[in-house]
Amino acid sequence: MTMIYFSGPCKWARLLTPDDKYDKYNISVGLDNKQLLEFQKLKAKNTPKLDEDGLFYVGFNRKSKEGKPNVVDSLGNPVTDLIGNGSKVTVKVSHKTWERDGATQGAVQLESVMVDELIKYAPTALGKEKKEAGGTMGNAAPSQQSASAATTASSSPSRPRIPF
Repeated sequence: MTMIYFSGPCKWARLLTPDDKYDKYNISVGLDNKQLLEFQKLKAKNTPKLDEDGLFYVGFNRKSKEGKPNVVDSLGNPVTDLIGNGSKVTVKVSHKTWERDGATQGAVQLESVMVDELIKYAPTALGKEKKEAGGTMGNAAPSQQSASAATTASSSPSRPRIPF
């Protein structure tokens, strides 16, 4: 199993409690073109969806029976606030592949999330989200905050290793 990292703005983060319908923790992350190509090479079934902001959002999830994903700020401190749409995150996912009917297939599972810039989720009376800028979490170096699609198996010196 390989660990892979993707960074970008998030939507629909459900990381403190699993969703009621599927009993999973989940988050959708907006991928730029470079990360989208990296994701497509994984042959995972997750379908990227183009959003009005021009990014392709990919949903990453984890079954509740696997336990909660680790959610930290850029210094490794636990994040207990609800994460609002537009927050900048780096997700760590595990990737595995197998052969079936002569074709390679793949799957990814959400392992942990580092919140680079938090926008706290605050529901309004109408049930819509109100954004409260929370700023950058911690004082991590920019190279840690902007790492994208870096793998632990990679030997490329230009890709930093994420400490979560």
